[in-house]
Amino acid sequence: NGIIEYKTFANTFPVNIADLVPNYVSTVKDAWGNDLYYATPGFAGKPFTLISNGPDGEPETDDDMDLWTIIEDNAETPAGA
Repeated sequence: NGIIEYKTFANTFPVNIADLVPNYVSTVKDAWGNDLYYATPGFAGKPFTLISNGPDGEPETDDDMDLWTIIEDNAETPAGA
């Protein structure tokens, strides 16, 4: 993850996600070509927030994807499930 690599070298999270390009990531767009939402500090006590607005490109709709939710969901899914 480019954000973690940046933190490792800079000893802080990037203020702006665009700071990651080109040294840590090639783009700050999601799979649908939309800008990612990034904030530090993040929501709910997380060090940062990274959200894709999903295929519809609209914030706060059911298809939004929050990195922390994805990580937590994957951690709860047993291997091979």
